[in-house]
Amino acid sequence: MVSPDKFLVKGSKIMKLLLKAKGAYIVAVVLLLAAGSITAGWADTLNGTISGAVTNSLTGSPLSAATVTTDPTIEGVSIKTDARGNYTATLPIGIYRLTFEKANFESSTQMVVAIGGQTAIKNVSLKPTSAVVVNAGKDQSSSPGKTLTLKATTKPLDGSTVTDYKWTQIAGAAAVVKDANSQTATVTLADPAAYKEELF
Repeated sequence: MVSPDKFLVKGSKIMKLLLKAKGAYIVAVVLLLAAGSITAGWADTLNGTISGAVTNSLTGSPLSAATVTTDPTIEGVSIKTDARGNYTATLPIGIYRLTFEKANFESSTQMVVAIGGQTAIKNVSLKPTSAVVVNAGKDQSSSPGKTLTLKATTKPLDGSTVTDYKWTQIAGAAAVVKDANSQTATVTLADPAAYKEELF
């Protein structure tokens, strides 16, 4: 059983240190990028860092608040991208499957290896599920013959600019839509007789 507080390795090569603790074997891998010697603290050999950036595949712009989930999961570790789309986390050494997710984007799963005392970089681009996300607002209810106001909000994910709108009724008793080609439209519901015909 090996249990040093520190270990010293020399040369430009990869060294493996086999540790035995409480009956479990752990392989700590130390990568030396240049000739010389490295003294690694004990804690550093048991943890590695993962970091990177998450961007929009169509525009290259950073995606903030994207979640990064590890498999296997690590208790107490929650990873999200910051305002610049960057993320970082310290994980026990091992191989992980990372799943990157954000609303209105397709998820992406990537493999990464956390090496003791090292930083693994994993940059990911997520593809939008649609070029533009359109929201017609919350559901509304009213009485026959009454008028409602609808306003659309749009969020382009492909770098475009929304210039045209089109409101279309797809079901139900025929209503009167005013300003159907504008962001804000008014809808006057049909009279009671029209709804009665639909029911019977």
